[in-house]
Amino acid sequence: PRLCVCVCSMGQAASSHEVHWGTVIDLRHKTGYSKEQINRMKCKFDELTPPGSRFMTREQFHKGLEDLGVHGKEFLDSLFDIFDKDKTGKINFVDFCTGIALFTRGNMNELAQAMFQLYDTNGTDVITKEEMTDALEAMARALACKGLNYDFAMTEKVALEDRSTVRTFVDEIFAEFDVSRTNSLNFDEFHSALLKHPVFQDITKFTMAGLQKDFFKRQCMYGGHGV
Repeated sequence: PRLCVCVCSMGQAASSHEVHWGTVIDLRHKTGYSKEQINRMKCKFDELTPPGSRFMTREQFHKGLEDLGVHGKEFLDSLFDIFDKDKTGKINFVDFCTGIALFTRGNMNELAQAMFQLYDTNGTDVITKEEMTDALEAMARALACKGLNYDFAMTEKVALEDRSTVRTFVDEIFAEFDVSRTNSLNFDEFHSALLKHPVFQDITKFTMAGLQKDFFKRQCMYGGHGV
């Protein structure tokens, strides 16, 4: 049986940070988000950061996503590192928006690179069985936490009900694509698996789209938001 505890609200009031209009235009171009969607994303960003701060720390990022049903320290660290392009240990609002959009609206090459980095939680430029198992399990749990069956719109029907079934799937992937027999997948091997098995793209996109939907639903608790 799957156990999922999901807290989908946070009590911290948002702060009235302003986003320059030029930044809004840039974000619309980079992400495809509307002005209203950017406004709601900003509300969520402000909600997760202390008043007066324009940056989100790794810890705040973890807390915010855990409250939305995404768990797993290594997985969240890996996701944060993708958002934190400048490797400063903190992300701004533009990083936050473009990071989510990368997984939901990026092209195939961008998505493949991002997914490889997401699964490679140890940053060793290869993906181990344990890393792939942890990442797939974290995303399957996140979908279940939102009341979504992992296979509700999958183009490839794969059982990812619990760690045992996830591990069975991972073992099959490695048996087929670990051509170097190193018990790990390099980027080319992972990319081959990605192209043949849509489940990797599906579960990653659905998980991030679920977060994006939560952010878009967010209503500002104050008037006159500066986006």
